[in-house]
Amino acid sequence: MNTSSSPTTTAITPTPATNPAIATAVVMLSSLSPVLPPVPPAAPSPDPEADKWVKLINNSVRKGVVSFINAGIYLNNAKTTLGHDRWLRMFDSLQIAISERTAQMLMRIASHQALANANHVSELPPTLTALYALSGASEEAVTGGIKSGDINPEMTASQAKAFVKAQNPSPAPEKPATSFDADARRTRIQQVVQREASKWPDDARTQLADLLEQMAKDIRASVNPTQQP
Repeated sequence: MNTSSSPTTTAITPTPATNPAIATAVVMLSSLSPVLPPVPPAAPSPDPEADKWVKLINNSVRKGVVSFINAGIYLNNAKTTLGHDRWLRMFDSLQIAISERTAQMLMRIASHQALANANHVSELPPTLTALYALSGASEEAVTGGIKSGDINPEMTASQAKAFVKAQNPSPAPEKPATSFDADARRTRIQQVVQREASKWPDDARTQLADLLEQMAKDIRASVNPTQQP
């Protein structure tokens, strides 16, 4: 009777790497782990309250009338809540995505009742420069311009400036005050009277003299009203 033997299996016991280079690398990496410094946690913000406003403002600064107005409202509220010094530090630390000058423009737009009116949004130009120019006009002027169509979404910054200038014409400059020169004035009056007298015929010059005398009395009376003629 033939007996067949079953194949025998030999268990493979894992052995450490026999490659000297690999073994050396493993040892080096293992020795580094306790030496490397731990990653420090993120430093806490020195002003968490200001950070909240920065996030709101940065998220709201986009193109469009509504975005500009919302950003201006947030900026105004942040300044009221934080105070001027803390508000300025938002720009000094470069946390905020806009300059202080742009912030002032947005705040002025948001503070203008006609520009911030939700019913007017679709009728306003969508650029920051045009809206800022219109903020120089009164609420009544802007509302009237929207009704007339002078203010519209196609309005440019130059047109907005011209609109505001037309609503607020510059007053005529006052002439600088000059000192009174009595001698020069007297000489001028004499020249005028002499030139006029030369046009009168001889037989009528007595009437001119009477007229001048009466004028002189009137002038004296105006200086001293109690003086009797």
